[in-house]
Amino acid sequence: MKGWSRNAVTFGIASAVITLLLNWIGNATASGDACHRSSPLGLLAFLVFLGLMGAAGFMTTRAGGTIGAAALAGLVAALISAVGTIIALAIIVGSLNASCVTNNNTGVSSQTLLTAGGIVAGIFVSVIGLGLGAGAGAIGGLIGRRPAATTV
Repeated sequence: MKGWSRNAVTFGIASAVITLLLNWIGNATASGDACHRSSPLGLLAFLVFLGLMGAAGFMTTRAGGTIGAAALAGLVAALISAVGTIIALAIIVGSLNASCVTNNNTGVSSQTLLTAGGIVAGIFVSVIGLGLGAGAGAIGGLIGRRPAATTV
């Protein structure tokens, strides 16, 4: 397994687990009424995501990889982390009270619609996260780049 792919898998799985954990705790401790709940732990999960994608790029270039490999490590790690994001948003939106949905004439339960909406929102957020993950990986790669050897 190449260095960038090992870093991508390691940091991607870590990000998915941390995203799930923080969003689950945030959902359990969220304040507000049944239809408007919020927790700052979702923002913390996003910041941890950016840090881990940058770390994947940093470790890739530190091991001798290029900036392109660092960006690829961030992209693949973000793709792996997307699984955690989709599940977390499906749980958060699906846990809203079904009375928050108005004018449901589809014949499908409101709770099913909320869960489906959470999955769609998770996919949308994950697509944006792919670009952010690649960018964070590239920035981490720039920070971790070793200076070129000088010849005398």
